[in-house]
Amino acid sequence: MPITQTRNQDLEKRLAFLRSQLYGKKSPNQQVSLSAVHQTNRSTDTLTHRPTDLSFLRQDLLRIFLLAGAAFAFQFGLYFALFKNIIKLPL
Repeated sequence: MPITQTRNQDLEKRLAFLRSQLYGKKSPNQQVSLSAVHQTNRSTDTLTHRPTDLSFLRQDLLRIFLLAGAAFAFQFGLYFALFKNIIKLPL
């Protein structure tokens, strides 16, 4: 058995193992070739519109900036209210 064929089989076994961990076991008889795996990976992201790491990063950054902006606006409003003597602190 050539080395490249052994490497491809090892790679297919690893991919099948990772796929079973990620998606759960579908059927034990399911064999997927290496070329089919690459084709399904390309089409899966475009067809199912699953969120990728980049979209999660955007959502997280948006959430952080919104909360930071709200906190900054609250602090600015509190400073303005104290400066204009709308709110007085008991000293």
